[in-house]
Amino acid sequence: MSKAMFRNIFVASLVMVMSSTGIKAANFDVSNLTESIQGSEVIAANNIVKRIATSFSTGNFAGTADIDLVQLYLSSFGTYNLASLNVSIFTDNIGTPGTSVGSLSATGSLTGNGLVDFRNTTTPVALLPSTNYWVVIKNSVVGTGLNNIQWAYGYPSGPTPGLNGQVNDNTAVNLTGATWNAFAGTSQLVRITNVPEPSTYALGAIGALTIGYINRRRRAAQI
Repeated sequence: MSKAMFRNIFVASLVMVMSSTGIKAANFDVSNLTESIQGSEVIAANNIVKRIATSFSTGNFAGTADIDLVQLYLSSFGTYNLASLNVSIFTDNIGTPGTSVGSLSATGSLTGNGLVDFRNTTTPVALLPSTNYWVVIKNSVVGTGLNNIQWAYGYPSGPTPGLNGQVNDNTAVNLTGATWNAFAGTSQLVRITNVPEPSTYALGAIGALTIGYINRRRRAAQI
């Protein structure tokens, strides 16, 4: 196979992969879990239905970012059933959460403090580039005897950058109803990452094959 023919096949394969699946933001990451913990907001306690949100912004990337994992730093005064919590990604509505674009859930229980993984159970949450969003958590069980569970926050000196995104210095709280109480100056501790798309793996495979072919040709030329 000539060099020109190989180059044409490589370019055609690359175009086909990009046009059929799109290049996703495989390295999308937003994190401020390294911030110092200053306090926490109660998510669930006796007879409380509460939603808490923290905002973040996506960066400039190609295509969309399909969210695979949201990590929150939570604390519980007892053993709390994490299935009672729901995490959603909301659009931004002039500085407060707008409409949900997808949800994630956790399994198991939490006793004390720790990172909790919330993952997609159905369709991944697709985020657009250069857009403001909110991570919203809500407890779904109401009754007496519930153990308090809280979401830790900090007071960052400025937005904490991640790869292709940042956590914003803005939190909102909703006790009941639809009205959000938004305030700046605190940021709930959260990390959002996404799963690489098939196109990412395909491009990696094409690159590996290209390197292998070039090395084989070099070895053949040296014989």
